[in-house]
Amino acid sequence: MCISRDYATGRVDLTLAFLLALTACVDEPSAPPTAASATPAAHASLNIVPSGYAVSVLPVPYEYGSANAINENGVIVGWATTLNGTRAVRWTNGSMVDLGTLPGDHASVGQGISNSGLIVGKSVFNDYNFSASWRSFLFVPNVGMLSLHDPNMYSDSWANAISPNTNVVVGGGGGSGLGSPAFRWSWAKGMEYLGGYFKMAEALDVNDAGTTVGYIRSWGEGTEKAYLWWPNGSGKWIGTLGGCCSQATGINASDEVVGWSKTANGETHVFRWTYVGGLQDLGSLEMAMDVSAKGRIVGCCSSSSSWTLNGGQLSYLPNFSPGGINSANAVNSCGTIVGSSGIQPLVWHRRTCDP
Repeated sequence: MCISRDYATGRVDLTLAFLLALTACVDEPSAPPTAASATPAAHASLNIVPSGYAVSVLPVPYEYGSANAINENGVIVGWATTLNGTRAVRWTNGSMVDLGTLPGDHASVGQGISNSGLIVGKSVFNDYNFSASWRSFLFVPNVGMLSLHDPNMYSDSWANAISPNTNVVVGGGGGSGLGSPAFRWSWAKGMEYLGGYFKMAEALDVNDAGTTVGYIRSWGEGTEKAYLWWPNGSGKWIGTLGGCCSQATGINASDEVVGWSKTANGETHVFRWTYVGGLQDLGSLEMAMDVSAKGRIVGCCSSSSSWTLNGGQLSYLPNFSPGGINSANAVNSCGTIVGSSGIQPLVWHRRTCDP
């Protein structure tokens, strides 16, 4: 997900908040870098080449849906409108399965999937009021949907991603009077809160080491800045491309981070960040949504075409619905890409995998 949100604030018991501050992993980041101190590298030189991709629609009962994530086995998750309402779904070899909801809820959305088939997302009581309180979930095959929602911290929460092999879950939420931290959850450590109090933060992706990316928005500042959290809970600001704000939306096993940033003149550009190369401006491609284990980047969204960037070569993906917004949401190491065209879930595929 690459669109920032404003959250309604609520109140929590101060004693509980104090205990959480002592036990949760909530490092207070220092101030974000100013636009002047975040000096990006020169624009990458991109060659536009034919994509070699074909596009097809994933089956859904009533036309509406979106493919949001894909694992290394080619299993896809997202959502679809079913006879039971809007539901998190899984596609395996083109066959769709309704994953249901948390007990008592009426709707759900799948956001991420691990290589072992664990799925994360959000579930909500009211199918027709998506401003109602969401609850983050973990779906375990042969077990069902388990809640990761912490009502003492959030009025609503959502799980955005799960690491490929170590099953670390990350996400965010809203509703705490002391801020809305990002969260990171694992079987070993349980729930960790990231980003500090009196701030709004959201974790958007995580790799197998537990390194997590997303953004933090300080209440007094009003704009979000891309941030990277290390497994121990501390982290670093990624910065911007000279503008007001940025978000880090994807990370791979090599700690290659992608995202978007405003520039000094107000344009939205895609960036790549690495420890060695720093922050690199990839140009006005609008939104980077994901990066594969082999470094292929996918994104969308200002024009009708989605795109993929691999080794300095830019390709625009074929449109399924010309004139509509085609969104490439995720990519696996083979190079298979999933997304949506307005209201229909899509998969872009090629005859050969990425080398």
